[in-house]
Parts: sequence; C-alpha cells; structure tokens
Amino acid sequence: MNRNRILRSTARGQRGVTMLVALIMLVMLTLLAVSSFRVSNSNLKVVAGMQGQGEATAAAQTAIDQLVSSGAFALDPARSTSRPRRCASRACGKSPRPPRMR
Repeated sequence: MNRNRILRSTARGQRGVTMLVALIMLVMLTLLAVSSFRVSNSNLKVVAGMQGQGEATAAAQTAIDQLVSSGAFALDPARSTSRPRRCASRACGKSPRPPRMR
C-alpha cells in the first residue's frame, strides 16, 4: 500500500512536469512563428524598395536613350539638354507605387 502511494504521487508529479514542458514548447513555437512573420515582412519591404529602385533606373535610362537618339541632340547637345522635354509615352511619370507595408 505504501508503494502504491509513492507511485501515485510520482505519477502526479510527472503529469505536472509534462504539462510544464508542453507549455514551454508551445511558447517557443509561438515565438518562432512571430519572428518568422517579422522577418518575412521586412524582406517584403526590402524587395519592394529594390523594385522601385529598378523601375526608377529603367525610367531614367529610357529618358537618356530618348534624348541621345533625338536629332536635336546630334545637332546641339548643350541646347537640347538645357530644357526639359515632355515624355512621349502615356506611362511617363505614372508608374504604380508599391503598396505601403506597415
């Protein structure tokens, strides 16, 4: 009978320890999920910035190519670059902005 009591108290103690270990593991898993979400969110912000930079570079290169290939630039380069030109395409200056990340 004394042995049964010892086994019962040990089993109860083990249940409590098991619950504590499971709770700690659940908290660790939650922290891992939250940190993964934050890292992926910051990666999206970086990619959006890089995409905007690439679009700006492409637009600038297109403007340079249009200016250099024009006949006025070949005749008088200083005069053709001193005044701004209107963009020939409809999409000039209307590139969509990437969505803002919170």
